[in-house]
Amino acid sequence: MSGSPAPKPPASKPRSRAPLYAGLAVSALIGAMALAAWVKGGVADAEERSPRRAADGVVCQLLAREGGARPARCAMIVRAPVDEVSATVRDYERFPETFDSSLGSIELSSIERTGDARVHLEGRVTTRLLGDWPIDVRVAHEDGADGSRIASWSETEGSGTFNRGRWVVSPADEGALLAYEIDVQVPWAPTFLVNVVLLTQLAYPLRRVASRVEGAR
Repeated sequence: MSGSPAPKPPASKPRSRAPLYAGLAVSALIGAMALAAWVKGGVADAEERSPRRAADGVVCQLLAREGGARPARCAMIVRAPVDEVSATVRDYERFPETFDSSLGSIELSSIERTGDARVHLEGRVTTRLLGDWPIDVRVAHEDGADGSRIASWSETEGSGTFNRGRWVVSPADEGALLAYEIDVQVPWAPTFLVNVVLLTQLAYPLRRVASRVEGAR
């Protein structure tokens, strides 16, 4: 006795590839973001780039200096004389106000002046992304042959932390060219990430200096 043929199992639905494509898209996005961060924080220019007019805003870059230094640098035009801008830069009592931002701040516990040529600053940097570290720097003031005013420092600690940088205020057609560059290394964060954070944040102190100078005129 022959029975009716057994029913065929239902055909399985083809699996959707949407999760796969979504995963690939997320991976590609993360990879692109990582590459962009590495390029921004790791590829340095051989020459300084500065704005020519106040309307150009703030110009930032990672700069390759002689000797292997790679400071982050930002520059802008301030509509005021060099001496007025320099006096605001060297107003260390208001440094915490100048550097306060959403990602970090500076607190100074000691400001010791040695005439007009040198200032010893002690305090602490607090950041959300890179942690905290102490400040113990000696800032040297000098005048350039081109009429510029320079405040520079270079401090290295045995723990692998160093902090080197300078403010330069030089004559420009519309007033003064204000440039700030800094080269920081902390042992617990990769250098390219430190540079990315610096390049993201350096425009804030420049704009605050410009606002204070232009607002007081």
